Amino acid sequence: MDSIYQQLATGALTPVTCALYGLIAIVLGGTGGCVGANILGGKSLGKELVFMMGFPFGVAAALPGVLIGLLVSRML
Repeated sequence: MDSIYQQLATGALTPVTCALYGLIAIVLGGTGGCVGANILGGKSLGKELVFMMGFPFGVAAALPGVLIGLLVSRML
């Protein structure tokens, strides 16, 4: 069995790599949501509220896109 790094490098879509892509999408989407919300409303709403609102909205935008992309690439 190949290591996970070899599977990621070759582009093999296994359940493990799909889960890893999902985790990466959650982390990067949440980070992007926090940064974007901080830029838009950090001063008026406060940093804590902005981060609590930005993380879920960032994940809600990133995760479905990654999962649909994986599904489409699996069909091809």
